[in-house]
Amino acid sequence: MRYVALFNPKEIGLGVRMRIDVRLNVQSRDALERFDTAIVAMPEVVECITMLGEWDYSLTVVARDVDDYQRFLLDRLAKLSNIANYRSTLVVREVKRTTEFPV
Repeated sequence: MRYVALFNPKEIGLGVRMRIDVRLNVQSRDALERFDTAIVAMPEVVECITMLGEWDYSLTVVARDVDDYQRFLLDRLAKLSNIANYRSTLVVREVKRTTEFPV
């Protein structure tokens, strides 16, 4: 069993949240597994989902500020060899976030 605490990211010094859409060079099983492994090892990435369509992945990344985010982007994410391209979007305001399911 694993327990977690839910924090407001701003209250723990993580005031910037970015969404990053990623397209890989190749969508083979091996390429996807290598990307998955690399992303799981990055604590700044708090969410990673695979998608069908124009982009292969959508990531949510938290950072202290824009400079911190840029360091993550350039020093970690952009150095992964199997990324064809990516786009970043700054999350301005969270309207709804829940861990409850409507059951």
